[in-house]
Order: sequence, then structure tokens, then C-alpha cells
Amino acid sequence: MSATPRGGVLIVGAGAAGATAATELRALGYDGPLTVVNGETHAPYNRTTVNKGLLQGDMTLDSVALAVPSDPGTTWVLGSRAVGLDTAGRRVRLDSGASLGYGSLLVATGAHPRRIPAPHPPGVASRVRVLRTAEDALGLRALLAEAAGRGGADSPVRVAVVGGGLLGAETADALASGGAEVVLVDPDPAPLGRVLGPTVGGWLRQRHEQHLRTAFGVTVTGLGRAGADVVVSLSDGRAVAVDLVLAAVGVEPSVGWLAGSPVAVGDGVHADGRLRALGAVGVYVAGDLANVETPAGARRIEHWGHALAQGRHAARVIAHDLGLAEDPGPFEPSLSFATRLHGKAMTVVGTWHPSLREVVLAGDVADDAVTVGFADADDRLVGAVALGSPKVVNRVRSVVAGRGPLGAAREAVAAVAAPRA
Repeated sequence: MSATPRGGVLIVGAGAAGATAATELRALGYDGPLTVVNGETHAPYNRTTVNKGLLQGDMTLDSVALAVPSDPGTTWVLGSRAVGLDTAGRRVRLDSGASLGYGSLLVATGAHPRRIPAPHPPGVASRVRVLRTAEDALGLRALLAEAAGRGGADSPVRVAVVGGGLLGAETADALASGGAEVVLVDPDPAPLGRVLGPTVGGWLRQRHEQHLRTAFGVTVTGLGRAGADVVVSLSDGRAVAVDLVLAAVGVEPSVGWLAGSPVAVGDGVHADGRLRALGAVGVYVAGDLANVETPAGARRIEHWGHALAQGRHAARVIAHDLGLAEDPGPFEPSLSFATRLHGKAMTVVGTWHPSLREVVLAGDVADDAVTVGFADADDRLVGAVALGSPKVVNRVRSVVAGRGPLGAAREAVAAVAAPRA
């Protein structure tokens, strides 16, 4: 049995939130025992690369490794997962049988992929994959190579990507760019339109339809086999034969190990505005499983950049509670992300909702370059999306953050276009 001194900091989870928190704690001057439990067998890495560089073989784990503490006072426990929490004794049980003590505990176990909610026989399971970790990427890469070998040089690998959200869209685009024949399936008639809004969302749907096979507005009703093929049955009656299936249908917070503890668990781990877990003293939360109280209500956000920011903030709160730093105040989500699809950059700040109206701030979607603002009934800017250059949307970030008037956004945009004196 192994144990960490009661006064130490224990971080369970070494994704974006956990790794960043460890680094930030050392930067803030915490020099006590620090233990990080990593369910994977290698050092923390940038998981945004799993469906791009790692999947395509352009990157290695070493090239995408995160900078993390390696001092003698930091212990990395690799290849182990938490299976239980005793808040009274301040101990975490691992699947290895070890028990780790803590003075402060950061829960950063993230989330795990959902499976396609459709029946399929055991013989199909090996061809239906998820994509979240490096192991997932390497396994999928091996399957793609195997399928390519079966089909020969003149027969592209056929992949069904189920789920048209950010992960599904990015992966479908990457696979198609690599020569695969991809069918993208999503129950929404306009995948990602609920994030990008009608204008840019409509542009994306058109590009999907130009570069991929698509099945939008339908669900998967079953998965079967026909010879060497996997057959994907759809709710509109179609049956699509492919070599393999990628499930990109969302994630579930990884909170099972907290069952039986007083930590408040629902849709993730519930926390106050400073990322202190509700129900237990000395427990903090950050990352995809953090369901944080805000003035607008509790909210859980799944995004790499958001997890990085929460990891830093949780570390500052822990440091404050240990008497090492000032109170950082409540965590404020940035609600911002960027991606690249079908050769075009997309940058999103704030949020889109059907109750909002779109306002073109610059450009024209017909030119594949437009910035669209999302305004509420009081003409306050609550979000914006840029297709192409992020220059304009970057100018209105502060307006979105403060829910400022649309007029202020127009002035900011005018300043970008104004000629230099």
C-alpha cells in the first residue's frame, strides 16, 4: 500500500485540467507533496491532437507532450484509475489496490465517450471505435491501415462517422483529406448549426455535402455485418456498408468512482463558483466533469481550452486556501474556441441560441469570409463567429464578454477596417 502525506495535494486525472493545475500550483509557490494520478500509461499530452496529428501519423506523443512538474516532490502515478473516495479519511482508492491520502484533492477525471445507442452483435464491436485518447487514435490508425490493405490501392477506406459535432466534423474532414470515403451521420439537419448559428452553420453543411457523403436528420438504428463489411442501418431506411465506424456521439462525465461519497454528483461534479466541490471539504473540481454554479445557473462545458482555464483557476483557489495566494474570485468561462474545417478557420466567442438574431458584422458568407454577431432582444452582443480570419471577432471579444451593446461591436469592427493615418 502506498500513501501521500495528509497535507499534500492529490490530483486525480492528468488531462488538460489536471496537468495544468499541477503546473500552476508549482508556479504559485506550492512546494509540498504533489501527486498526480494518470489513468493513461504515458505523460500528459495535448488531446486536441488525437483526431488530427496523432491519428494521421504526423505527430508523436513526445511532440505533443505537455510541460508538467518533474521535481522530486511531484509523484506521477501512471496507468491507475480512482475507484473510490473516502472524504472522512481523506483517501482515494485506486484500481491497483493502492490508497492515496490527501490534504487537498482536485477531481479532474474528465469524461468518457458515449457509445452508439443501437444494437450490434459482438462481431461488429471491434470495428466500432471511439476517439478520445492516444490509444484510441493509434488503434483507429491501425484499423484504417488494415482496411486499406484489404481494399487495395484503388479502393478507398470507407468510414462512417456517427456524430457531426466538433469531434465528428473535424475527424470526418481529416479522414476525407487523407483519402478515405466518409459518410457523416447526425440526427440534426444542420450539425453544429446550434453552435455556429444559421449562416456559418449553413455554410458548413454545404461544405460537408460537397466533400463527404452525408446522412443528416437521421439516427443509427442498428449495426451489423455483411461479409467483411460493417452495415450501418439508418432511421430513413438506408443501409451504408463501411469498413469501420467511429462513434462521436458525445461524452459522459467520469464520476462513477465518487459513488457513495458526499461529493455532489449529477451531470458531473457540482461545484461553487470557485470550483470547490459541493458536499465535501478540501475537494475541488476542474475540467469536463465540472458543473459550476454561475449567476446564470449551473453549467458544464466540454472543451480543451475551458479545461485548461479551469485547471489554472482551481490551482489558484487551492493555493489561496493553503495561504499561498490571493483569492482569485469566481471562475468566469471564456466560451471561446477555434477550429478548422474544409480548409477554413472558424473562431467562436460567446454563445448562439435560436432566440438570438444574427447580424453580419463584416464580410460575406458567399466569399467564404464572414463574421456574424449574435444579438439578444435588447441588442446586446452575446456571441459571434468568424469564418476565415479571426481579426474582426477578436475585436469584439470584450463586447461579448460584457454583453455590450451591438453599437459598441460595430464601432470596434469599424476600427479594424479604418485606414491607417
